[in-house]
Amino acid sequence: MNELAINFRSGAAIPSKEYQDEGVPYVRIKDMKNGSISIDDAVYVSEDFATINISNKAILQNENILISRVGTIGKSAFVTKELEGSVTNQHITIIQVDKNKLLPEYFNFYMQTPWAIEQLEQKATGAAQQFIRLKDIKELKVPVPELEEQQAIVSDISKQLQLNSDKELQEEIISFTKKLLQQDSTRH
Repeated sequence: MNELAINFRSGAAIPSKEYQDEGVPYVRIKDMKNGSISIDDAVYVSEDFATINISNKAILQNENILISRVGTIGKSAFVTKELEGSVTNQHITIIQVDKNKLLPEYFNFYMQTPWAIEQLEQKATGAAQQFIRLKDIKELKVPVPELEEQQAIVSDISKQLQLNSDKELQEEIISFTKKLLQQDSTRH
């Protein structure tokens, strides 16, 4: 994964006393659902607080991929243009992929597969609360077909998202990943 990303960074710890009902969305692990971010139950911080107290490293950009690394290990989400400028908490790693090698949407779909989650869960440590280190995320093995094939996979899964139930979608993601892993193993 390290060679497929431009940068990796973490979010910021914001005390709950700073939470508000409006302002800049503060994305937490519980806001990450089914590969995307839901702000239905979001908390916010004031723009002044965000500007003064939060470093740019915690500010989300369009097409970032988020991966949870404390508590719930390996949950992923794709940052859309609407959430650009939001901030995320310190238990989430923010990844900006190199789009010349890896499509962010493809990587997000891959991160929802049992193979990706299992890689991270195997590296998890901690007794009271499981966590993974940034180093473990950087060492993640990701099958990387040609960009055209990645785009075709993203298109197919996106169509299935619109047509299928969650269970059928999960089966589709698993099927695509098996196919990719088989192709990737034949290339090496």
